Amino acid sequence: MSIDDVLSLGQLRFGYEASQTIINIDSFHIKAGESVFLKGPSGSGKSTLLGLIGGVLSPKEGTLAICGSELSNVSSAYRDKIRADHLGIIFQQFNLLPYLSVLQNCTLPCRFSARRYQRAVQSNGSIKEAARALTLGLGLTESDLKRPVGELSVGQQQRVAVARALIGGPDLIIADEPTSALDHNNRDRFIELLNQNRETFGSSLLFVSHDQTLSKHFDRAVSLPEINARVAA
Repeated sequence: MSIDDVLSLGQLRFGYEASQTIINIDSFHIKAGESVFLKGPSGSGKSTLLGLIGGVLSPKEGTLAICGSELSNVSSAYRDKIRADHLGIIFQQFNLLPYLSVLQNCTLPCRFSARRYQRAVQSNGSIKEAARALTLGLGLTESDLKRPVGELSVGQQQRVAVARALIGGPDLIIADEPTSALDHNNRDRFIELLNQNRETFGSSLLFVSHDQTLSKHFDRAVSLPEINARVAA
């Protein structure tokens, strides 16, 4: 593992049952500031791998480190802390809270991470102003900021999800099929906005999709089936 790695996997092995191995990755790394496109068809293990990186699942064997913090054989509370401090996640279905306003949704990560709270305050004076700057920069309007996100269009909700992931400058942004509901032109524009904003914070990006035509937007592309030697025990 290099000190420049925000994500480091080594001999990582995981299966939901003892008779099956879903993830079997010898080596995979993402460096600080790097954008990586991870492609793979449905059923290739993308969701399982993201569950491991996000600390929702615990590796059975091997190592998995986020910014030098090892997540193997640690408590769920510790994995939760690492996720809150270092990861910004854009879910496929956004996972916004529809009854909260745009600003309230965007500031949620800072409620769970003192590190991101402090970074947001240092950059903008308050977490509210940090959320406001991000959402306006992503194309929302002042009138949108106090609206419940359930009233927004899909495209607007997507931008809120990006702002929420970016607030407080997490080290690694994980985007899980976030463009699946968009047409070709809007997909490209969305990724451009995402890259522009995460580069401002120096955040790395792991973008997961089955659509390999999107790979042109990233520093490098990796095929999950090629790095994942799935075996049956």
